[in-house]
Amino acid sequence: MASPTQTQARLLNSWKEVSAYVGRSVRTAQRWEKYGLPVRRLSSSPRAAVVARAADIDIWVQAAQSHGFGATLVNVLSPADLIQQSQLLRAESRLLLSELRKGIASVVGRIASLHASSTPFSSAPSTQNSKPLGQYASGRNIAQSVKIRHA
Repeated sequence: MASPTQTQARLLNSWKEVSAYVGRSVRTAQRWEKYGLPVRRLSSSPRAAVVARAADIDIWVQAAQSHGFGATLVNVLSPADLIQQSQLLRAESRLLLSELRKGIASVVGRIASLHASSTPFSSAPSTQNSKPLGQYASGRNIAQSVKIRHA
């Protein structure tokens, strides 16, 4: 039977009770201690038992929500929502990758046109053995050499 003090203040006596109260695993509740979850240790040891008041935790959760931390505390997404969110992120990633490839091709094309239109400073032949920039004009070869791929 709970004492009158426990019923009045809703005292949580272990990590298991704290984690059940916030609806997360014990390890997550312990990790949240680093972010200010209001628990009190019964001794100074980091492995000491903990005690917490439910009212203190409620206040902490409200403050966390006001700072944008609330979605991870309260709103748990269903597997279907997580799959949908993953699919949207994957589609966005593909779009960004496509735009990046186009941008690389554009830059390479501009470099090739600048190289072709520039006049050499000396008439002596170059002794450097490098690839002609013109082969990268389409940007296709450089994108392949950079190996930009998506999964």
